[in-house]
Amino acid sequence: DNDTVTVTTTKSWFSRIGSAISGIIFGVILFLGSFLLLTWNEGRAIHRAKTLEAGASQVITVSADERVAANEGKLVHLNGEAVAEGPVTDPVFGVTAAALKLRRDVEMYQWKQTEKSETKKKLGGGEETTTTYSYEKDWSSSLIDSSQFHVPAGHKNPDSMGVESDTFVADGIHVGAFDMPESLVAFINNYVPRPVTAGEAEKAAKKQSADIRAGAGGALFVGQDPANPKVGDLRVKFQTAAPGPVSIIAGQVGHTLEPFAIGELGTIELLKTGTFSAASM
Repeated sequence: DNDTVTVTTTKSWFSRIGSAISGIIFGVILFLGSFLLLTWNEGRAIHRAKTLEAGASQVITVSADERVAANEGKLVHLNGEAVAEGPVTDPVFGVTAAALKLRRDVEMYQWKQTEKSETKKKLGGGEETTTTYSYEKDWSSSLIDSSQFHVPAGHKNPDSMGVESDTFVADGIHVGAFDMPESLVAFINNYVPRPVTAGEAEKAAKKQSADIRAGAGGALFVGQDPANPKVGDLRVKFQTAAPGPVSIIAGQVGHTLEPFAIGELGTIELLKTGTFSAASM
């Protein structure tokens, strides 16, 4: 299923000079842009350091098991178990897990173009460039636009993935007496693979009325033959972030925890999976 196409182009001495001048101008612009970006990034880092330093002088460690009215509006640090009210489910394939988050990673079998060039100098200062375009089928987590291929004919990919990668969050995630807003849950990324069973693949096939079966490595295979995939077939893998200990620094606002404003410096909202002191965070 692999094939290659070779194209040879020539460039005159005058064209080379023009390209060199353009390259110099672009290099100068790139240098100035990188200098400005570095300066901006350094200022941002200093600003963040000042925000955290100010927060360190205000934060208090509290118990996650109860909300104390006297701590309302204060910057608090707590350790506890992050748990959810129930399981989390992928609405498309029906895969369910007793987890805080369930992530679906989708890959499609597609044509991929690889470009390789070799340039040789010619008499008179010109150049001859030989470019080889190779085409092969492979799995990709993003849609490859085959219309941009040098030779799109015979290498057409689908116009959409059909099913996109996504992340699903369980309802009612909390730590002790505190609810966790989406902004804090977003910090939880301790994912581990969640293999799909043959029974779950069979249920997914019935749910979608499609050719779905268990593939290698605990993945769902959407297509007719996992051993001989066709362009457009999907490989779907799942990962979960399990309930467990977390450490949080944020503002206590009622029954939840929100970003805490440090004057005009910025806000503090931190979460790490595991048990950590306020100072180490």
